[in-house]
Amino acid sequence: MNKVIRQLNRDIIEALAARRPGGQAHRKALQELMKQPAWTEGLSALFPIRERLSCTHILALCTPILDRICPEPPERGWGPFCYQYICGVMFPENGFAPEAERCGSGAEFYLTVLQILLDQERAALPFDPMLDFQFLAEEEYEACDKAREYRRFLAAWRGEFLYELMRLGMEFTPFKTLSHIAGVHHIAMTAARGLAQAGVDVDLCGHTHDGQLFPGNLLIGLFWENPCGYLQKDGMHNIVTSGVGVFGPNMRLGTRSELCRITVNFRG
Repeated sequence: MNKVIRQLNRDIIEALAARRPGGQAHRKALQELMKQPAWTEGLSALFPIRERLSCTHILALCTPILDRICPEPPERGWGPFCYQYICGVMFPENGFAPEAERCGSGAEFYLTVLQILLDQERAALPFDPMLDFQFLAEEEYEACDKAREYRRFLAAWRGEFLYELMRLGMEFTPFKTLSHIAGVHHIAMTAARGLAQAGVDVDLCGHTHDGQLFPGNLLIGLFWENPCGYLQKDGMHNIVTSGVGVFGPNMRLGTRSELCRITVNFRG
């Protein structure tokens, strides 16, 4: 187990160094903090992973180190702040995290720990289509004309903590977007592979609602090449409508509704 913990500590330090190159003094100080018994014992207690990890539990593990990194914590607490911090990374012009200058280093530490531990969770537990994502393999997307954009998406997925945003949202906000987005993504990926193999001419899609609830309307464009509207893909015509319905909560917030009229001409 000590070997696993040492490797996790190395992974965390290396991930943080990749985000903030040149911080050698900070790196050494963090390494010392991660040798403390409370940290190593708390990390060891998570293994072996037999159930889904809690963001709140991982935050409690990180709190003694966060107190050293940022003696004055965010006003609303680290959980809500880290959620807003990720929103600020994605949309810096909107002022989501006004305390970022003071508390940003702490958020980066916690979110990096959370990301690496959720990687461990994913490796240990069976795939759950309502909580997990299976993206295209490299050999699948490299043949596509959008391969460059897909690589950028995969980099943003980790670099901007998109999955961690949704896991935090389950515990610190009323927006339970993860199961909705993960479930729809799983269905869309399964259907898209089947459509491509079958050589379908027209693909009509609904259910995205163009993001039924905020912040889903901000996230949805990051997941699909055509989140809403019309797209011609090779020989296939793809139409995605935002619709007028709902899924789950009986409300729509920050999105647009539409009834879409489609004319199809059959030509021999």
